[in-house]
Amino acid sequence: MHTAGGIMRWYWELSGLYYDKIAHMIGGFALGLVIFCSIVTYILYSKNEMQKKSILILTALITFLFGVFWEIMEISFDNALLTTYSGGIYDSLGDTIGNIIGIILCVYIVKRWMDSVPPQKSISSLLTKDQ
Repeated sequence: MHTAGGIMRWYWELSGLYYDKIAHMIGGFALGLVIFCSIVTYILYSKNEMQKKSILILTALITFLFGVFWEIMEISFDNALLTTYSGGIYDSLGDTIGNIIGIILCVYIVKRWMDSVPPQKSISSLLTKDQ
């Protein structure tokens, strides 16, 4: 979404529709799913178990930290290269809110997905064929 938004100039032409905030929301959601799948893959291959609550918190925390890192990098690029990736503190706050909304949606979907696993099975069974 970021690359398409830059190439197609949607960040500027659709700024009234908050394209940037929607991109951050979708990015937070998608990254959260990738991180969740990475955690479940770790559980599958390490044979270590984690509580559902711990998986949800870890997924949300890592995704949030990626979003904060992204905002820090935007501001750093602006300062070092005199670019305009960050629109200032209010833009960064809006981006972070978009990330948080995406994370909340991701955690909701992931929790529902984990709740479909029978109690006697591992969460990692979500990644295997024989459920």
